[in-house]
Formats: sequence, structure tokens, C-alpha cells
Amino acid sequence: MKSNMNNIRELCLKYTYLSDKDIEAIQSISKTLQFIADSSKADVFIDCLSKTKNDSAIVVVSAKPRNSQSLYKESVVGKLAIRKNEPAVIRTLQTGIPSRDIKAITQENIIVKQNVEPIKNEKNEVIAVIISEKDVTEDVKENKKLEILAETNEELISQIEGKKIKYGNGDIAYHVNDAILIFDEDGILRFKNPVADELYKKLGYNQELIGMDFSNLSLSKSTLSQIIEKKSIEVEEIDIGDMSFQIKYISQGSKVLKLAMLIKDITD
Repeated sequence: MKSNMNNIRELCLKYTYLSDKDIEAIQSISKTLQFIADSSKADVFIDCLSKTKNDSAIVVVSAKPRNSQSLYKESVVGKLAIRKNEPAVIRTLQTGIPSRDIKAITQENIIVKQNVEPIKNEKNEVIAVIISEKDVTEDVKENKKLEILAETNEELISQIEGKKIKYGNGDIAYHVNDAILIFDEDGILRFKNPVADELYKKLGYNQELIGMDFSNLSLSKSTLSQIIEKKSIEVEEIDIGDMSFQIKYISQGSKVLKLAMLIKDITD
């Protein structure tokens, strides 16, 4: 255990800007990692944002489940996780928002689903993330996404092309240069335009967006219920890494089209 603690400290000092107190907090949490791996039957890691490469994180400690098969042949401690391969890790590190069931490609080129939780210090700053990974070969959620796509996409495309989705004196169909995402009352994405696909690819998302939850696609800390309760057009600007975005939320009246989110890339 002592060797493991020393290794975490050495990696954090070499690859991050974390303080001694933050490193001690990560060391303390790392003592529970094996329990988490065994209880969830998943490979579990702690990653910290790297100071050596943009949009990357360094794996400082890991644990393989002792009661089930690990997805890894070798240790990835000391290796980098990049946004292109592990978008959920970088998203949560930069925003502090948990990520659920986001597809990723491991350092050994295995496709997995990641759940990512932020680790925060006493100042409420994100200092690291805990990542739990599982195989996706039996992922039933993919079937749900296909069902949602088949049931609703045709209807929504027709409504948007027919300019039936309106707010105030404007029309959402005119915002073709913005990413458009439309969620139902349960926070499930029912429609997105090609600009949204391109924007989320830049953020590292490498899976179909339709059927994903609002909490996994939101770029801010506002929840779906908080936005809908305001019943007005809300606009905010956020920075993620070296990118800047303007986000507009438009609450809709119907259950199918409960909330529209428009995102404009305003990066200089």
C-alpha cells in the first residue's frame, strides 16, 4: 500500500498542478478502489487532469476486480487518457458533472462504457475523477436507442423542416449554424441536427447521441428540471478546455419536445 501511495504522489507531482493536500485526498480515496472494483465487478481508475498535454488525463491508480474478468492485460497507471478516446473523463474533469454510460476506447483499444464521478477538494474544485469501466457487448441500452430513433426521428424532422417548432418571434429551424438538440420530458435526446453531431465529435463523443440522457450531453451544471422550471429562454456561456460555447435553452410545451438546447461555438 505504501508503494502505491508513493506512486500516486510521484505521478501527481510530475504530471499535474495538484497541491500536497489534494494529492493526500486522492491517496486516501484510492484505499477504497479495490473494494469498489470488487463490488461493481468493474475495472476502476482514478485520473487527474494532465499539465503536459491539452485535453488529457493521467491515470494515477487502478484496481481490477478480483471476482470477475478484467478488461485489461496490462497496467495503464501512468498512461494518458485523451478526449478523443475517453470523452467522459475529460468532460467530468473540466465541468465537474458526472457522466453515465459513455462509450470510450481504452489504452488497449477495447470499447467500454464508462461511469465517471468527480473528486472534489474542500474548495469544491475538481481534482480527479473515479472511473468505472464495463464491457459493452451486452449493452441493452443500444436497443432502446434504436427504438427511440425509429419511433420519433421521422416525426421530429418533419416538424422542424415544417417550421412548427417556434419560440417568441423566431423559429428554431433558422438556427442552422447552431447545434440543435431536443429532449423529451424524461431528458432523453429525441432529435439532433448535423451541427450537433460535429460539435460533440469535437468534444470526443464517438457514439450515437439519440437516446442519450440530458445529464450526459449537458455542457453546464444546470439540470433539466431547473431549466424547465424557469419557463423562459435562458442563455449562458461556458468554457471547456480551449473551447467556448454559447448555450440557449428553450422550454417547449409538448411532452415529446420538452426542451430544445442550441449550442453555438464561439471559440476565438
